[in-house]
Amino acid sequence: MTDVWLTLREAADRLGVSYEWLRLQALTHKVPHRRIARQYRFTDDDIAAIKAMHFVQASEPPPEPVKPKRKTSRVYPKVSNDR
Repeated sequence: MTDVWLTLREAADRLGVSYEWLRLQALTHKVPHRRIARQYRFTDDDIAAIKAMHFVQASEPPPEPVKPKRKTSRVYPKVSNDR
């Protein structure tokens, strides 16, 4: 079985991320990749590892956002004009 070597663009498309994000992650060695002739290449195993590292599968839907409480207006005591 021969490994399929994906280019940076192909890997970014398959992951659903931007080209620049994936390039920066590879440049800083935060994702598995190979450098071949000064180009970044990714295998299917690399793609699976990146998905496991950076994309969490939600087991249940996120909770409903809490609505902020409505601000109450301040009530100031009346000041009499008696001098």
